[in-house]
Amino acid sequence: MFFYLSKILSFLISPISWIVIFLLIAIFAKDARRKKRSLITSVVLLLFFTNSFILDEFIHVWEIEVVKYNEEKPHDISIVLGGGVTYDAISRRVKYGNNMQRYTDAIDLYKRGIIKKILVSSGSGSMVYDWKEADWIQKMYVQFGVAEEDVWVENRSRNTAENAEFSKQFLDSLNFQGTAYLITSATHMRRSMACFNKVGIKADPYSVNKMTGKRLFYPDHLFIPNANVIVKWENLIHEWIGCVAYKVTGKM
Repeated sequence: MFFYLSKILSFLISPISWIVIFLLIAIFAKDARRKKRSLITSVVLLLFFTNSFILDEFIHVWEIEVVKYNEEKPHDISIVLGGGVTYDAISRRVKYGNNMQRYTDAIDLYKRGIIKKILVSSGSGSMVYDWKEADWIQKMYVQFGVAEEDVWVENRSRNTAENAEFSKQFLDSLNFQGTAYLITSATHMRRSMACFNKVGIKADPYSVNKMTGKRLFYPDHLFIPNANVIVKWENLIHEWIGCVAYKVTGKM
């Protein structure tokens, strides 16, 4: 039930949904004052959620910093959370998304001897198809030269809380007592760390896909609306709502 509710919530928390709702009210409302207020609200939301500088300020506070290259400490495993690839049932092919860095960084850590094993935690995030992301990534890792016995798979999880729960069960089944890096996006790291701490896995964060860098004060960054910013806002708000929901339900 929690899985399906999260899908519905994803639509409701989208800034573009809010903008459209107020725009529709402005179009169909009979009261002139309500029309005006709704239209102004829609425009203000549009300008706010397409401003790159405003978004960056929020993300700077939220994201967990990355570990600098060649400053990584040796760990026994890396726990890599899914979300980098999806399955296209029509073409029966895998599509690679913006989060592939979590997978490639794990390979890099392994090749440089910083980690010994990789645990991929990801089942099916779809309500329709039962394609398992972790199984695919395991095959990909072997093709890229990672020894098959060094790639562990947890393929039941469908969300962050289950990532933690099922990873804990898997590691306990092996009596694992070593150190771990947790690899996921910098924006997703706070919720992930809280979930893994909740189940008793004390992993160190290894953030990837950082959305911000140095503050930019260029005119286009400060003032010109950017449609791509809305997508980043959706990711950030998703994390905020996820943290609240997980806290209320005791998942973190």
